[in-house]
Amino acid sequence: MNYTKKLNPGNLPKALKSMKTSFVWGNDGWCYIPELEIRQRFTETLFFIEEWTGIVPMPCHFETLEYTIYSEKPRMWKEGEDVFTLASPKTRK
Repeated sequence: MNYTKKLNPGNLPKALKSMKTSFVWGNDGWCYIPELEIRQRFTETLFFIEEWTGIVPMPCHFETLEYTIYSEKPRMWKEGEDVFTLASPKTRK
């Protein structure tokens, strides 16, 4: 999926929702997302995702991401002070 980082966010529309998500990387090569009950793994050419509930084997790294969604079409969200969009190339400015 391609996204564009907007360097100058300007006036953002009203926020639709704000969320907080945790990522836990295990020594087994999987990234676990407890709030969504999934785990995912990336290789050079493939992306794997599957349902998961349970314990993370040997957690190595923890990260918490807080983000706010401002628009669904085109998708626009803010992480920290950075604003991103998934707008199609035709609608990007």
